[in-house]
Amino acid sequence: MARAKLTDQCLWLAHIEDGDVKRALQSVHAGSVISMLVDGEQIDFQRMAVGKDGRPTSGFNPIGENVSIWRGRYIAGEHQNIEIDFAGSINVTA
Repeated sequence: MARAKLTDQCLWLAHIEDGDVKRALQSVHAGSVISMLVDGEQIDFQRMAVGKDGRPTSGFNPIGENVSIWRGRYIAGEHQNIEIDFAGSINVTA
């Protein structure tokens, strides 16, 4: 489990505390889908695409039915502390 800050409509690696969860998330390839527990609630995320300059984008977008759950928690201008963990296994290939 790791602590993170909810500061945007996506989950940014820079906002996750250092540790096993952050290291595992860094290894996820662009386009891969993962299931995370956010304060105990399962939300699916997809790793952002590689940027136009070829560098990886260090964030995850909520997908599917989970978009409204994640974005419903986000309040513009506020930073919320959240707890995240993996829900099941992690698939690091797209």
